[in-house]
Amino acid sequence: MKVKFWLSLLLLGLCAGAMAQVQVGVQIPPQETEKKPSLLKRMDTKMYKSQHGAKVDTSYIHIPEERWTLKTTTNFSWGTLGIVHLADKEGYRAALRSDPTISQGFSVAWRWLEVGFSVNPSWFIPRLKNKDQAYSISVFGNKFGLTATFRSHSSFQGSVLHLPDSTTTIIPRSNDIYDLTGDFDAYYVFRGDKFSFPAAGNMMQVQKRSAGSAILGLSIRNGYTQYYVPGTINATDVKVITNILAVGGGYAHNFVTPHHWLFHVSALANLSLLSFNQIQNNTGKYQMTESFPDWVANLQFTALHWSGRWFYGFNASVRGAVYGLQEKMEFYNAYTRGYFIVGCRL
Repeated sequence: MKVKFWLSLLLLGLCAGAMAQVQVGVQIPPQETEKKPSLLKRMDTKMYKSQHGAKVDTSYIHIPEERWTLKTTTNFSWGTLGIVHLADKEGYRAALRSDPTISQGFSVAWRWLEVGFSVNPSWFIPRLKNKDQAYSISVFGNKFGLTATFRSHSSFQGSVLHLPDSTTTIIPRSNDIYDLTGDFDAYYVFRGDKFSFPAAGNMMQVQKRSAGSAILGLSIRNGYTQYYVPGTINATDVKVITNILAVGGGYAHNFVTPHHWLFHVSALANLSLLSFNQIQNNTGKYQMTESFPDWVANLQFTALHWSGRWFYGFNASVRGAVYGLQEKMEFYNAYTRGYFIVGCRL
């Protein structure tokens, strides 16, 4: 009996060991862990929230869901100079304009972040001989926005009207007349919840119903102009340096038609708060008095049509400034730019 007892106990121990080995050999599947989104996915999510976080009235403004926007533009621009010099009804009026600059632009936007470039044919065709250049960066928001522009023109030509005999002298195209100007313009919109500047500025929003708003503006201009006027005491080079800080206001409106057309019109006029303008000719240097009402103006018109994911249209804008010596010398400096645009959302 004792032998059977010990044999039974031995068999029970062997069975328990075998069961333990089987239990140890059992593989418990690990719990599945959630994969962390990629860096690009996290960035896209943040940009989406930022884009759709704008406080707008959705019955007036639509923010597209598409991630990508592709655009191509045919750009044209030119600079204009007007000079009036009068002393006892004698003097001259000069009107100069630079050669038009034409370029083809391409851009891609990821949500609200847009990057683009343009190609000027004169870079590859020497006979065009147009070295005028313009660079700009813009940020369009529903409440705030800004545009910084730098341009250089050296292809001016035109005519000068001599007073009081009213004779005219032609000023041929010459690299001796050139203009370097940097502009910084900012705006504030009072009704940014219903009126959309981005709808006409960078096409990142869609204006669904007509709306407008009063706007406040700030302009900073720094420029250097060199010119000559044949047949006058200023037949030698004249140099003009301008520094203007101006503030003002205006109005902008988006008109929307039932056939998906948007017509944008805006006008902004800023009067100088501070100005430091200087003129230098063959008789010396002169500080332009601040009594002259220097001002900077921005005008813009846009016509845009939407058709599903596609849109196309036209934009034209003028940035100009008036400054000088009161009742003696006035300068009109303007930059005109326009483009035809075709784009789509993906």
